[in-house]
Amino acid sequence: MEGARNLMRIALQVLLVRAVNTVILASDDMRGILPHNDPLLKKCIDPLDILARSTIDWAKSA
Repeated sequence: MEGARNLMRIALQVLLVRAVNTVILASDDMRGILPHNDPLLKKCIDPLDILARSTIDWAKSA
C-alpha cells in the first residue's frame, strides 16, 4: 500500500507541476490510497461523487 501511495503522490505532483488544475480519478478506490488529510487529494475529483451531485441538482431544478 505504501508503494501505491508514493506512486500516486508522484503522479499527482507531476500533473500539477505541468499546470493541470484538477485530476479526475478513474475509480472510487483511488481516493482510498491517499490519507483524507493529504493536500493533493483536494486537487482530485471523484467522478461518482460529481455524478451524484449533478443528478441531485438536476432533480431539484426539475
